[in-house]
Amino acid sequence: MPVRMLNVIFKKGIRGKNMKKINYHFEFLLGLKSVYRCTIFLTCCFVIVNLGCGKKEGPVTEIIEIERIETMDATPVPYAVATSTKPHEDIKPIIEEKAPKTTTESISAKQQIIIDEKQQAEQTIQEKPLTAVDYYNKGSELFHQGLTEESIEAFNQAINLDPTMKEAFEMLALSYNKSGKTNEAIACFKKVIELDPDDTKSLLELGTLYYKKRLIDDAVIAFEKYVSLDQNNANVYYNMGCIYGEKNEIDKAIEAYRMALTINPNHTKTYYNIGVAYNMAERFDEAIEAFKKLLDIEPENHDALYNLGFAYNKKGLYNESVDICQKLIELNPENTNAHLLLGDSYNKLGKHEEAKKEFDIYKELVFPK
Repeated sequence: MPVRMLNVIFKKGIRGKNMKKINYHFEFLLGLKSVYRCTIFLTCCFVIVNLGCGKKEGPVTEIIEIERIETMDATPVPYAVATSTKPHEDIKPIIEEKAPKTTTESISAKQQIIIDEKQQAEQTIQEKPLTAVDYYNKGSELFHQGLTEESIEAFNQAINLDPTMKEAFEMLALSYNKSGKTNEAIACFKKVIELDPDDTKSLLELGTLYYKKRLIDDAVIAFEKYVSLDQNNANVYYNMGCIYGEKNEIDKAIEAYRMALTINPNHTKTYYNIGVAYNMAERFDEAIEAFKKLLDIEPENHDALYNLGFAYNKKGLYNESVDICQKLIELNPENTNAHLLLGDSYNKLGKHEEAKKEFDIYKELVFPK
């Protein structure tokens, strides 16, 4: 529209003061494109300074599953116990027949005891009442056969007969959980802990289920109770670290991760998470140490490399940050975060041409034409 207007004006031969106004508007319109480009560039710079170079990859918050509860050592028995007994032989009274009148009474074959035909007694089956252990064992069989609903019924029968049978509540909880009935599973594990407050396996299961239901505070209570009884499970401390991290209780998360690494120095997820936590707490020296240890185990862990580069950048070790970013880009040339962090590190080193090149690559990857 403006160009067409200019063509009309030039054809009419307008001169003088009006011509100057037109030239002014024309130059203004031509400058819009440059202003637009400049705005985009300044916006990117703003993002880089305030957000981009400060990006930290988030911690892993995956809760580790725990081992299953073993069944009781008892020999499974059928629902009914049948025992057979020998048929009773009904012996008829001896029928005495008077012998022929002789001087002596003799017993002849005919006069021998005549036994009526023996009646065959029907075989009787005596049913033995089932006990709680019988139902428990049957439920365990059904559980391991994948018949979850049937196992739930059997375990409930065991509990009806013996409301204090802790093992039946444990297996019932596992059956409910397997069938997706989390609330019922939680109720059963709570009953187990009521019967045995020191049952660490059930505390661990309960904490995991609470976490899955996003009942974070309840999960923390269950895990804290667990570690008060057993301080040798790295996975529990790892889980606690994840939960504290979600609650933004960074110091507690770090302490939990440290305990996990004390127990298992090769727990890679813990190294990563504690490194992120250190970065969040601006404890960059410790973050650098954590990510280096992880990279000794997994040299091409991209997230660990990026966070190590980030820690170097925040620590003011820009050359080290450049080296890490270049390695990342070699592994993945389209890693936008690496280009952005590299540009920021170059910029802080005063290498503005190199910085502009990395920012341009970042813009092309994020805003493709």
